[in-house]
Amino acid sequence: MKAEKETLENLNIRIKYLQQFFQSLSSISNYIDYDIIIADYFYRYGYTEAGDIILDGIKQSKDPLRIHLSDRDILIEIYQASSILRNNHTLHPVLQWCHNYGSRLRRMESTIEFSLHRQQFIEYLRVGKKQQAIEYASSQLAPAVPSNSTETIIPPSETSTTTVSSTNDTLRTTMIHQLQTAMSALAFADPQHCNVPEIEKLFSLSEWKVLGELFMKEAYRAVGLPIESSILETLLTIGITVTKCDTCVKSFPQVLAKMNKHTIHRHEMIPTDTETSTTSTATNEALSSLSQPITIPISDNAENNCPICTIPEYFVVAAANIPSLRHSVSKIYDSITHEFMDSAFSFPNGYIYSQKTLANLITPDSKYIFCPHTGEIFTVNDTNIKRVYFV
Repeated sequence: MKAEKETLENLNIRIKYLQQFFQSLSSISNYIDYDIIIADYFYRYGYTEAGDIILDGIKQSKDPLRIHLSDRDILIEIYQASSILRNNHTLHPVLQWCHNYGSRLRRMESTIEFSLHRQQFIEYLRVGKKQQAIEYASSQLAPAVPSNSTETIIPPSETSTTTVSSTNDTLRTTMIHQLQTAMSALAFADPQHCNVPEIEKLFSLSEWKVLGELFMKEAYRAVGLPIESSILETLLTIGITVTKCDTCVKSFPQVLAKMNKHTIHRHEMIPTDTETSTTSTATNEALSSLSQPITIPISDNAENNCPICTIPEYFVVAAANIPSLRHSVSKIYDSITHEFMDSAFSFPNGYIYSQKTLANLITPDSKYIFCPHTGEIFTVNDTNIKRVYFV
C-alpha cells in the first residue's frame, strides 16, 4: 500500500505539471523531454551519477518541475535489487520489493514471487538444511501457488471468461509442476548430483541470472515501464529502422577506424598476400607506391551523412538485428565522402565509388587503384572497372 500511495502522489504531481505545461505549449506533438529520457536510461542500467548530473541541470533550469517526470527512485530500486540478486545471490531485497508491490503482482498474475521462494527453498537444500527447507516450503513456497478460488475480474463476454479461466488453470498447473519438481529434491541425499537433469538444473548458478532477468521484466511490468528496452532505446530503434539501408554497416567500421582527421592511410588497408586476389608481383609493386598516405576529403555536411555508417561504434551493435526499411525513392551517397554521387564507377569486387573518390584511390604512379573496403588492388586500366548509371 505504501508503494502504491507514493506512486499515486507522484502521478498527481505529474498530471498537474503536465496540465499547466501543455496549456502554454503551442504544439504538443513536437514535445519530447530528451533530458528525462536520457536520465532514466542511465538509472535503468545503473549509471546513477550520470543520471543525477542531468537532473541537477534540470533543477537549475527555467523549468525545475520537470524533474518529477523522471522515474529515478523506481528505476534505481529495481536495478539495485536485481544487481544484488544476480551478483550476490541474495534474495531478501527482491522479496521485500515483491512484498511492497504484492497487490500489483497478484493482479497481473506474476510468477516472480513463487520463483524467488522456490530459489530460497533450493538454497536451503544446497547447504543441507532440509528441515528448514521443508518449513519454508510450507510457510512460503506452497502458499505462493494460486488456489482455484483466486478472484479474477470477470469480463463481459462468456468467451473472454472462458479464456481467462483457461489461462489461470494453465498458469497454476505449471507452478504446481515446478513445486513438485523442487519438492522431489528432498528425496535425494545429494540433489545437486542426483543424475536427474530437471532437478540438477535447479542448483545451477546460471539460474540466478535467469531469475534476475525475470525479476526486472516483472518489476517493469508492475510499475508500468517498458519491459524489453528503455524509451531512449525504443526511439533509437525507430530512427535506425527508417534510416538503415541494406548496405549500411557491413565492413565500414574497419574503414572508419582508420580515419584520423578526415585522412585515410591507404597502406594500412592493404591485406596480406593470402587475403588479396591480385598477383604477388602486382601487390608488391603497388605497396611500394603506397608509402605515403593520401587524403580523401570527407564531407562535413551533416545532411549528406548516413548516421548508421558514420557512427559505427554504436550502430554496428544497435543496428545489427534491426530490419532495413525499403525506400521507393532513394539518393545514392558515396560510402567514403558521404556526398551525393552524380557519377559513379563499379569495381570488379562489386563496390561502387563516386568519380571524386575514385580519383583519390589511384596510387601516385597512376598505375594501380585500391578498394578501401577490402584492400584489393586493381590496375587503372582494368576493363572490369565500369561506369555505373542509376535509374
